[in-house]
Amino acid sequence: MATGAVTDLERTHGHCCLEKAGIDDLRESPALKIVRELAGTHSGPLLAVDPNIYALPEDMGHTELVSVEEAHQRADVHVYLVAHREFKAVPKPSSFVVDTVGI
Repeated sequence: MATGAVTDLERTHGHCCLEKAGIDDLRESPALKIVRELAGTHSGPLLAVDPNIYALPEDMGHTELVSVEEAHQRADVHVYLVAHREFKAVPKPSSFVVDTVGI
């Protein structure tokens, strides 16, 4: 995670997605590995958004699964790791965005 981009990580919500675009299979998901790393190193709230899953794996710690709309309202930093069509259908949030997939 880049340093210096956000000054108060204790209170910052992050918003990430978990699996490969358009499927509900978390096995071998590179995005899931990244979110686990964030959950393990970031002590503040972490929001996960994925339109194809309905529950998080038990080892996700303080990560909360929410809708894209809720994440846009609550998150201070948005990290797009998967190019879900649902993410392309809504405007990007005005807060800090890290788009790794060209949404």
